[in-house]
Amino acid sequence: MRLRKLASIIGVAFLALTALAIWLPQSAPPAPITHVVTVQPGLTDDRGLEMQLVTVAFASSNYMWIKDNGRPAEAKIGGVWRKVEHPWIDGAMEPLELSPPNEREWFLHVPTGSCACQVPLLYTGPAWSLKRSALSLAVGAPKSIRSKLPFSFWRWAYSHPSPSSHWHKMNIEFQLSAEIPTPRNVLTESSSREQGP
Repeated sequence: MRLRKLASIIGVAFLALTALAIWLPQSAPPAPITHVVTVQPGLTDDRGLEMQLVTVAFASSNYMWIKDNGRPAEAKIGGVWRKVEHPWIDGAMEPLELSPPNEREWFLHVPTGSCACQVPLLYTGPAWSLKRSALSLAVGAPKSIRSKLPFSFWRWAYSHPSPSSHWHKMNIEFQLSAEIPTPRNVLTESSSREQGP
């Protein structure tokens, strides 16, 4: 009888969580933290233009993914902003997974003489998951309830998160100089349900 009552309570809670996930608007998660690690001059691209390699580090206090949004970056040269097509060394940035507290590095190139650059990105948090919601509910339950949950439940509930389809726009501006200052993150309009560029 007690197990049947417990199952009923968990079932109602699952239905409530599912309804909230469907009907509540998806707010933008906190933006990732970024900073320039190194700036290395002396490179030459396929067109023979002199470039400098910029190593950028990304971190987040929450599970997060970031990716290129398909728009060109911009580099500031002599007080003028110029477009930089395909700035990432490996082509378009594929979804980069950030798991706290680790940092991930990525590389881009901008023309030599650039004093600043702006990079447009998309970022998102984990997708809603019944398993992860069930796990959160179980972890927050009283010990008397947690102790009655079978091992098969915990094995089922633990799952690796996947990115949400709600991508949000972010424009990151870096100052490129001998002394690397703290970058300025400029958040632009957030998309509530954007699949890509």
